[in-house]
Amino acid sequence: MLLIIANKNYSSWSMRPWLVLKHFNIPFQEETILLKKQNTRQQILEYGKNPLGTLPILIDDDLIIQDSLAICEYLADIYSQLNLWPQTLKQKAQARSIVAQMHSSFVHLRQNYNMNIKRQSKPNDKTIREDNSKLDADIKRIEQIWTELLIQNTQENKPYLFGDFSIADAFFAPVVTRFYSYGVDINKACQKYMQDIINTPAVKAWINLAKTETEIIHEYEV
Repeated sequence: MLLIIANKNYSSWSMRPWLVLKHFNIPFQEETILLKKQNTRQQILEYGKNPLGTLPILIDDDLIIQDSLAICEYLADIYSQLNLWPQTLKQKAQARSIVAQMHSSFVHLRQNYNMNIKRQSKPNDKTIREDNSKLDADIKRIEQIWTELLIQNTQENKPYLFGDFSIADAFFAPVVTRFYSYGVDINKACQKYMQDIINTPAVKAWINLAKTETEIIHEYEV
């Protein structure tokens, strides 16, 4: 399989299926198409069946899949023995529900906090957050999701949203990097979850590679 992704420093959507492949040791090759270049869209379109010109793209033989969630669902189907989703029906439904929310919601978080792994939190970030009630509502909702799920895991002493790492954690991992980049203040249980995500080997690998990138997209640096 070939996974075509965008810049690791800036692309949250690319990060998600990459983490799933990496964490579950699914063999794949990767190719990067840099964002905001003159020929970016043309490079993406060359892979065909992707008129929107978006990344990531997964190519498996003659099958071309676009969209992070579609890719992860496909991987969960063909590697069902790896339990990419939680195993129980209830938890699988919960996981799919919060992944769907991450996939389609939290617009104000995305608009105000561009993914930028190399960015260091600045003192005025709190002012930005306090002046934007819609952004604050997005953050509070994410904190609520994490807290409610983590409470269920306290007795099992497992670090992830559903005990073991799953697609759900891969989808929220870019949010964790955003919260670190912009100094978001959340409760202690969620802080521990963030640290556990950062310490996950696949996440560490992505972050380390992101930090080696030299390309700068100035609009993402604002």
